[in-house]
Amino acid sequence: MCSLRGDAAHFWCSTPEAYYNFFLVFYTRGLRELREFFMSTIAFIEESLTGEFSPTHLEVVDESHMHSVRPGSESHFKVVIVSSAFDGKTLIARHRAVNAIVEMDKHAIHALALHTFSTEEWSKQNDTQSPDCLGGFGK
Repeated sequence: MCSLRGDAAHFWCSTPEAYYNFFLVFYTRGLRELREFFMSTIAFIEESLTGEFSPTHLEVVDESHMHSVRPGSESHFKVVIVSSAFDGKTLIARHRAVNAIVEMDKHAIHALALHTFSTEEWSKQNDTQSPDCLGGFGK
């Protein structure tokens, strides 16, 4: 993970791989995507979904701490999104639409728990509790 210090000329990355990714993004994709590179994953998900779906309700929760990952990892997320754009769409169509916007592989997101609701469904149910992690490395 990298972060800006003051302006774009001063930045810090936590690993050599992060420096490599920074320069790869800068030289191959340009400044617009470099901005996304420095955004927190939650901010990126929120901005992307808000721009595409204009949700009436949006929650993005980092659940990485509930899994066997290094401290500070941003890899496991829960998204609760309510939008009229989901009216009449099947659950799989909604999930495909959200996954297409979030681009999990581009942002090193390992898991994305999606709770997608039409406005009518949301008014009837809003239980979005995530289940406990069942294992993985280190457990």
